[in-house]
Amino acid sequence: MLDYIHELYLLESESNRLPFREEGDYRAVSLELDRCCTQIQTAMGGAFFEAYYDLLAQQRDLEGLACFRHGFRLAARLLG
Repeated sequence: MLDYIHELYLLESESNRLPFREEGDYRAVSLELDRCCTQIQTAMGGAFFEAYYDLLAQQRDLEGLACFRHGFRLAARLLG
């Protein structure tokens, strides 16, 4: 079942159907994050920044998947 939930998460995420951008301060936080990323890249170099960003993206995806799984299971329990 977990593989199915993971596939659903990827489908929803890659289709941009998860409304992250609709959250209140999403745009402001994104702009500030971009500024920080530019500073990190300038100070630490491109290779370091790419490795850091890849790990950050992987962590964010795992957190998103965990939230999606929890929501899916919660909905199933509420409907059951």
